[in-house]
Amino acid sequence: MPQGRIHCPKAEQEKTRMQTKKTYSIFHIPDIRNYDKYSKFSSL
Repeated sequence: MPQGRIHCPKAEQEKTRMQTKKTYSIFHIPDIRNYDKYSKFSSL
């Protein structure tokens, strides 16, 4: 089996997972230094 066929979907999946993780951390686990900024968004 060519490794590319295995690697590409996995790399794509990893990229999506990292984007999801980043988004999750921005919207659900705000940095305490930015708490006021994020709490304004979440209270809209």
